[in-house]
Amino acid sequence: MKKFLASAAIVAALVGATLTTSAPAQAGNNGAAFAVGTVFGLTTGAIIANQYHRNHAVTVYDECHWEKRKYWNGYRWKTKKVKVCY
Repeated sequence: MKKFLASAAIVAALVGATLTTSAPAQAGNNGAAFAVGTVFGLTTGAIIANQYHRNHAVTVYDECHWEKRKYWNGYRWKTKKVKVCY
């Protein structure tokens, strides 16, 4: 559901940007319109990125240690060290 809402927000932003910038071409100086569009795009991107990182917190583990684990590689059993955290 979260991915759907994020996708819908992105689509809405793209559609809004397309509709607001589809004016007839003029030979005037449009530096202010470019600046406003850039600021709007950066602000929208920052808000979306902030929401994504807020919902995907990093899990902090208290105890970690190294173990040897055996695995079958298709031809023989091999061992490798893996970090195990609880």
